[in-house]
Amino acid sequence: MLSDARIRAHLLSAFHRLRHSNDGWVPTSEMNLGGLEPVSLDRIRTICEQLEEADLIKFKSLSRGSIGGIVGVSKITGHGSDVVEGLVRARIALDFEKPPDAETRVAETALVALTKDPVSVAPEPMPCGVEKTERASVELFTLRPALWGMSVDLKEAFRRLRHHVARNKTKI
Repeated sequence: MLSDARIRAHLLSAFHRLRHSNDGWVPTSEMNLGGLEPVSLDRIRTICEQLEEADLIKFKSLSRGSIGGIVGVSKITGHGSDVVEGLVRARIALDFEKPPDAETRVAETALVALTKDPVSVAPEPMPCGVEKTERASVELFTLRPALWGMSVDLKEAFRRLRHHVARNKTKI
């Protein structure tokens, strides 16, 4: 079972990543905990209330429980952003230890493949159980929770790719 500190840190990081979209308000559901073991909606609501009490987020709970798996909307505060960035400490326990997720590794591998060989778009196959030791410093795709599921901002992905290519003076 995941600790509350781990779930708090994961949610706070998710809200920090999404702070510039939709005026910072993020639909809060189990979708924000992607990659972790399943967590009940009541526990998510309780943890969001704990984060709000610690002045790390603003949380608006839905009055009728949950609608479509969404327990409310959350927005990270300035203090919460400072905690995620490591500038200040929080009043409650947070466990930020997180290995890079598979989505990021695949996107970075695809970006490396694009900059090496523009014709080949598929990532290089990696042997099972072997991690790539050399990582790209650019995140190409970002999954964002939306009201009706997950979304990918293709315009932002294109801007990131174009910026990376221009910075490295590589032609596509």
